[in-house]
Amino acid sequence: MSPQTLLVGLGAPKAGTTWLAAYLRDHPDCASFGPKELHFFNAARNGRLDRQIDEQRRKLDRMTARSARGGLEPWRETRLRGRIEACARWIEALRGGADRDWLAYLAWSGRGVKVAFDITPPYALLPVETYRRMTALHPNVRFVYLVREPVARLWSNARMWANRRAREAGRAADDASLEASARGIMRGAVDGSEPELMARADYASVLGKLSALSALSPGRVHVGFYEELFTDEGVGAICDHLGIARRPGDYGRRVWSNDRKAVLDDETGGRAREALGPQYAAVRAWFGRLPEAWTAGGVAEAA
Repeated sequence: MSPQTLLVGLGAPKAGTTWLAAYLRDHPDCASFGPKELHFFNAARNGRLDRQIDEQRRKLDRMTARSARGGLEPWRETRLRGRIEACARWIEALRGGADRDWLAYLAWSGRGVKVAFDITPPYALLPVETYRRMTALHPNVRFVYLVREPVARLWSNARMWANRRAREAGRAADDASLEASARGIMRGAVDGSEPELMARADYASVLGKLSALSALSPGRVHVGFYEELFTDEGVGAICDHLGIARRPGDYGRRVWSNDRKAVLDDETGGRAREALGPQYAAVRAWFGRLPEAWTAGGVAEAA
């Protein structure tokens, strides 16, 4: 039996999507195996399906080797085998490369449950025409877009990029060097030298596309605040949107958190707030309000 609903998660990055995926995996009405981020539509659009296939092959090799070593508790081995099968099937879908292959994979992963999901934050950068293609594939495709206070989200994203660049360069960076790197990345987002990072901060553009989609297909879109996600009401609203039972979440669970200390200086933060002014305005226009955490700095009132 195919899932009743397909969830497409759009992001934004560092706005709670990984926590949400973990919550959904623990929910009995949702698929529990397979990657959170499939990166199908953005990879297909950018001609990078081969890169995705290579990444998944490496992941499959690691999991297969772990299973072969043995020594796992039975429930862990069962879960690992499920992930291995999901990865192998996803590689086949990537090789197919057509929208129907994405759909077939989700139909397989969500067999016997109500919801299968693909929560890939870079999907926020796709054109609205791609969202419409998704809705044509299944009778009930639902979208979730999570937003976070713009400066805090951008700073968290910059810190993630700083850590990633240090690893890619093979550097064992200390807290001070990572903080300096993150500040430089943050300044680059504001002055235009890190355009991809600022594109991921463009709530106004994504909300415009979702508004156009909603006008043609009412009821498909849920936009939520990161600051209100980790509550019974926050996750409950998403459950209602997906047509599944409300269940409390593990609100103390931390996933992909930036544990290393890093402080954003007032000058860089102020420049970022000014540059992100249109994002505060766009989110306020969508909701008619902003959480207190968004207005504490006075930026939202000036936007």
